[in-house]
Amino acid sequence: MLLRIALGLYAIALCAWEPGLGAAFPVLGARPHLDLVIITSIGLLLGQEDGAVAGFLCGMLEVAHTAGPGGGAFVASRVLVGYAAGSASHSLFARSLLVPVSCTAVATVGAEVVRFILAPYPDLSTWARLVLVQSIYNGALAVAIHPVAAWLSRRLPSRPRAPRQAINRPRAI
Repeated sequence: MLLRIALGLYAIALCAWEPGLGAAFPVLGARPHLDLVIITSIGLLLGQEDGAVAGFLCGMLEVAHTAGPGGGAFVASRVLVGYAAGSASHSLFARSLLVPVSCTAVATVGAEVVRFILAPYPDLSTWARLVLVQSIYNGALAVAIHPVAAWLSRRLPSRPRAPRQAINRPRAI
């Protein structure tokens, strides 16, 4: 429980920081999606259900601070990314940093394709260029974000500990 709370607070902090980072450091017109990076990390570390829940919550935070049309497309794409990352964790996850970096890049493309299907972008070539740059950008950010999530998952218990039982020892007289 404590692990999920800590990762949730980490995700909220990243989602709150995302608009400022994107406005300050755009690369070729593309802005990073830190929520996709943390959703992928949570899915890889904790599994399908937690990845989908993280995707839903981060998608709702994204909708809350953008307040634009296509909010359902944001939420749906994030839930699918979290679930897919959790599914991939059973067969792909290793301690190598290359796995979360590549999964984040692929997840970015997948999320943007889902968003494109649900809420089409007017210009396909511009959209494709932005998605390519954004996937590389998010993959590069995973190098810094995923190790923190992995450190939290190693340090904090994922399941509550069983209560200790009292040991009845004979008293010395």
